[in-house]
Amino acid sequence: MSVLRQHILHLLQKDSTPRKLVHLEQELGVRGEARAAFRAAIESLCAEGLLIVDRHNVVSLPSLSGEVTGIFRANARGYGFLTPEQSGADGDVFIPAKATGSAMTGDRVVARITRRGSKEDNGRLNGEIVRVLNRAHTTVVGTLRQEANGWRVQPDGGDFTRPVEIEAVDARKVRHGDKVAVEIRFYPTHSQPARGVIAEVLGRPGRFEAETAAVIQRHQLYDAFDASSLVEASNAKMAFEVGTAPERCLHEGRGRNSPVPHPPGPDPLCSAPAPGLDRQDITGELVVTIDPPDAKDFDDAISLTRDEQGGWVLGVHIADVSYFIPEGSALDRAARQRGNSVYLPGKTLPMLPEMLSNGICSLQPGQPRYTKSVYLTYNKDGQVRSTRFANTMIQSSARLTYQEAERVLQGDSCGFSEEVVALLHEMDTLARLIEARRRRGGMLQLKMVESELVLDESGQVIGVQPADTSYPHTIIEMFMVEANVAVATLLDRYCIPFMRRIHPEPDPNALRQLSQTLRLLGVTLSRQPRRSDLQALLDQVRGSRIALPVNILVLRSLEVATYAPVSAGHYALAASKYCHFTSPIRRYADLMVHRALQAYLLGDLDLARRQYAFPDLAEIGQHITETEQAAEEAEQELKTILVLHLLQKRFGRDSAARDEGAGTRNARTRIGDPFPTVRLAGLPSTDSGPTSPAAPRRDARETKKQGRDALATKEQGQDALATKEQGRDALATKEQGQDALATKEQGRDALATEGQGQDALATQDRGRDALDTLDGVVVSLTAFGASVHLPDYGVEGQIPREVLGPDHWQFDERSQCLVGRYTGAILRLAQTLRVRIVGVHPAAGQLDLAPAHPLIARVPGRTHPQKSRRKRSQRHPRGRKSRP
Repeated sequence: MSVLRQHILHLLQKDSTPRKLVHLEQELGVRGEARAAFRAAIESLCAEGLLIVDRHNVVSLPSLSGEVTGIFRANARGYGFLTPEQSGADGDVFIPAKATGSAMTGDRVVARITRRGSKEDNGRLNGEIVRVLNRAHTTVVGTLRQEANGWRVQPDGGDFTRPVEIEAVDARKVRHGDKVAVEIRFYPTHSQPARGVIAEVLGRPGRFEAETAAVIQRHQLYDAFDASSLVEASNAKMAFEVGTAPERCLHEGRGRNSPVPHPPGPDPLCSAPAPGLDRQDITGELVVTIDPPDAKDFDDAISLTRDEQGGWVLGVHIADVSYFIPEGSALDRAARQRGNSVYLPGKTLPMLPEMLSNGICSLQPGQPRYTKSVYLTYNKDGQVRSTRFANTMIQSSARLTYQEAERVLQGDSCGFSEEVVALLHEMDTLARLIEARRRRGGMLQLKMVESELVLDESGQVIGVQPADTSYPHTIIEMFMVEANVAVATLLDRYCIPFMRRIHPEPDPNALRQLSQTLRLLGVTLSRQPRRSDLQALLDQVRGSRIALPVNILVLRSLEVATYAPVSAGHYALAASKYCHFTSPIRRYADLMVHRALQAYLLGDLDLARRQYAFPDLAEIGQHITETEQAAEEAEQELKTILVLHLLQKRFGRDSAARDEGAGTRNARTRIGDPFPTVRLAGLPSTDSGPTSPAAPRRDARETKKQGRDALATKEQGQDALATKEQGRDALATKEQGQDALATKEQGRDALATEGQGQDALATQDRGRDALDTLDGVVVSLTAFGASVHLPDYGVEGQIPREVLGPDHWQFDERSQCLVGRYTGAILRLAQTLRVRIVGVHPAAGQLDLAPAHPLIARVPGRTHPQKSRRKRSQRHPRGRKSRP
């Protein structure tokens, strides 16, 4: 489905109120040549029954009924949800566990609507999958198990939860416990499991290479390049290095030294490129790059000078990747297929071959490189006065890391020249002015807790550290945003179709829910907040204990940014026009924008407007949005898996149970006791069956017996100590006084062991606290339990409500808390909590936690309130008064 069609359906799903076509067109920002594509999209949606347009040109969504087609996503508990292509007010369709058939996450399926849910689940539709139209996965990745009846693979992750039977296993090449990729031959039925063959042996679980290969396979990422792409890259590299490559022009017959004509019409904010050579040689100017320490693909560089009026001229110089990659070439097809580079922990899957991405396209210090430059002139207040664009050749003067740039700003030159140090201070001054201006304009700045993995020389994870958040990150971010806005504004002004980066306004219902939830945390926010209100909120909670949950809640209330040709603006940046221009080495969207800008620089606006048709932009935008999401999911998944393996090594040494031998998804690595048993008078025990009226008396007898046993243990201990002391007395009589004192102390210790050995348990718990407990923050609550973020490791773990304590825990959605029905104990959002690691199972990407200390204290004399009320109602029926 095209991006434009998706935007139409998404807008109507957010607000299902019928509206006229012209109003819908205005809401989407459709104008000019895009109107034809908009009308075509409306007609196709109507033809497929996804929209209804009446004779008054009023468009609305149809009601769901009968059979529904959509994308299925499974849940680890067995059930799933179907997101209909025929979007409507009914929302997603719930698919019970017994009705999922053979569907996997991502499959395009047809479901039959079976019934409409009750008021308790907001009338959600229930359905049953009857057909699978398209498979999202033909392979699965998992752990190989040898069982009594053959070989099976337990899939990793949540896409496919049931084991796969393996055919034709060669025991000489694989062994029990290997991580493998399996090609599915037969999908499962109601009574038969799936069957497949081993396509690749990835290695042993927990090893960096095996886990990385598994994530690449699971997310269908691209690692190697085809021969044609490598040949083209090698030819481009050789031609550039020997200096014989002619300038590639989009206009036929235009030579390398041809002048560049002015674009038609006056442009007060954008001065036209000066006539002359296509590429300006500015290798003599002071230009620097600032990147992470391990970066190799430097695609942006900065220059900054003062003008005669005392303002600044900022130069943002971006690697001219479009010069080396002609449209339609094998390199172009490979880059479009990948969509973007993927940055996994310890491994990069580049969008372009490394001889380009890390070589002739990378703005390495001391090397001449081709760039596209955006010059922005600012006044003393940081306001943009004019912009200019040009093809240039630069030579980076210095390569700095973010950490080095921060030290320079703090007064340590780090061995850099005085010119570079002065440049960094000028950059800092201008960036702060730009940031202040953009914040006044409504730009949002969320502060999320990020972490980085520490790898040893072999690539194994040995630790986790907080990510660097020093101000040079913001300096580069502000300059890149300014350049992106300038290019988008230019292309939009001349009605040149281009790939935009859009971030729609948030759903009003999501903002209302955000406001309601924040009030429970003691934070006030209007029901329909503006961007400035959200930023004021984020500034208000910064540094407080609720900062992390609030930032997460705000982020979840926002829409997801995507690529599309629709002029919808960027909500978070408060920009009406925005695109990605500054990273063409690692993003295909930026490469497309470079080509559009090149057509403008050549003065051929007709070509620029014909270069990309609106439907083609929409289709490519949808594809690269999906590849971006896949890259982010893969990066986060591998990071989580590696951190969980690290936690398993650090906290799993006392574990009695391992994943070996279980062979099912429920196999866990158990670490310690999930929750110490706490008995509440009159409440059911957590480790026994239903209680009876004799249970309190039986507990009393057991307690008395345990007391007698403890006294007997004390006497035996004293006898043993006395015997030992007598032996010592035979050797050293003069030390009898000390021996008597020691005997007295041992007697006190024996007395302390009475009371069911609670002190020993407390000592054991304190020992565990030192080994396997961590500080966490409750960031999400549901009816199933709590999600707790562990700042020390940058991952979230789950606390099932069953281990919160011996009570009946109920989720209060309005108050966003879990409440113990009998004890009144409460677990709230944003609550800090000391937790114990209970289970680590990296293959599923899950971490089980439990409170390190009981949330419930002993509550004497409580009884079941419902049972008491039931007895009273039986004695005194409603409407009758009891006799005196």
